[in-house]
Amino acid sequence: MSEGGRELARNLGPLKGAAVMLNIVLGAGLLILPGLAVRQAGDHALLAWGICALAALPLLAVFVILGRRFPDAGGIGHFAARAFGPAWAPASSFILLGAVAIGLPSIALTGGYYAAGAVGGSPHAWAAGLVTAGFAVNLLSAAGAARVNQAMAAVLLVLLGAIAVTGAVLVPEAAHPLPLLPDRIDWALALAPFMMIFFAFTGWEIASNLSEEFRDPARDFPRAMALSFVVAVVLYLVMAWIAQTRDLDGRFETPFAAIMDGRFGAVGGRAVAAVVTVMILANLAAAIWGVSRMIFALARAGTLPAALAGLRGDQPVRAAGVLVVVLLAVIAADAAGFSRVDVLLGIAGQNFLILYGVAAAALFRLSEGPGTRLLAAACVVLVAGLALAQGGSVIYPLVLAALGLAVQRRPAAMSKLRAAPPKADRSNRTR
Repeated sequence: MSEGGRELARNLGPLKGAAVMLNIVLGAGLLILPGLAVRQAGDHALLAWGICALAALPLLAVFVILGRRFPDAGGIGHFAARAFGPAWAPASSFILLGAVAIGLPSIALTGGYYAAGAVGGSPHAWAAGLVTAGFAVNLLSAAGAARVNQAMAAVLLVLLGAIAVTGAVLVPEAAHPLPLLPDRIDWALALAPFMMIFFAFTGWEIASNLSEEFRDPARDFPRAMALSFVVAVVLYLVMAWIAQTRDLDGRFETPFAAIMDGRFGAVGGRAVAAVVTVMILANLAAAIWGVSRMIFALARAGTLPAALAGLRGDQPVRAAGVLVVVLLAVIAADAAGFSRVDVLLGIAGQNFLILYGVAAAALFRLSEGPGTRLLAAACVVLVAGLALAQGGSVIYPLVLAALGLAVQRRPAAMSKLRAAPPKADRSNRTR
């Protein structure tokens, strides 16, 4: 029984779950980052993508193990609370909320700029429309929203496949193409775009909020995570290969628009803009799904107002609505000149990296088996190394964590957290 007596419907199987996860993970970066990686790393770019995929694999395993053992809409916050105590749930969750509150509007604005460039209009109006459309998907029943996400994922894969085939088959190689792999590896060059590429592999931390909605979390949640990861990695590597071997005409920021322009003229550029728009709509709809579950879980535990734990049918519509209002406010602030997309994405990326570390530390604390503890320890070291390499200020995540702790100490929240019965799903320790 979930805290507060409210439970989300268990509508997800491995295919629908993987579709939602793919929509969360795949973003416009898939069509942008391969070109930027080539500019930074040259003939080491494809190798850099492979290194990032290998580095992301153990972090994915952390979420698979935690999600199958402790399925809950609270995601990272729930895992941290089980490992370190109730105070960690709001602290971790608020760091994630702070990341998505600025990260998702930045993603929407990316789509807005593509759409405005293709057909005209205000990029901020397009961005607000994409967020609103993503919210509309979440007004359907959970089963209906899952079907829409599955359909969008299928359409997206077809469109991306068409771009890949066009680049691989219909567009000739550059006159002097870069080799797929260098004759001698320069590790400094191979690692140069690591941090930029690595954030193409974020998103599964939000996907962990879906674990409660799987019909059989112990079986289906790991399958969905694994399937989404394999599909994403294949797409990344194919797109990286195309960017490395085709003539981009110096347009590293929009490599596939350059490829399509070269083959089909202005129509090709509009086609790429349409694909980016569909991709970002799918990304926003799935992310609103995942984050609304975390808000619902916080309200269910008494940390946030109880009204946000209300369900309309089987959907936490109020939680999703509050999230969307915040996203639209950030887009409005950007339109007024109070923020910049690149700065927002950098801050959001740092928060996500911290949360990977929290999840790995939680797994280490909850594990008894030596293999799982070794995996968790390796991930903690990996995240710490990445954080040191990235640098940046930790003031924003610290303020968010402090805010979460302050809210959690409300009497209503403390009483509900103390009175909450233990989950009947799994044992308290992973093996």
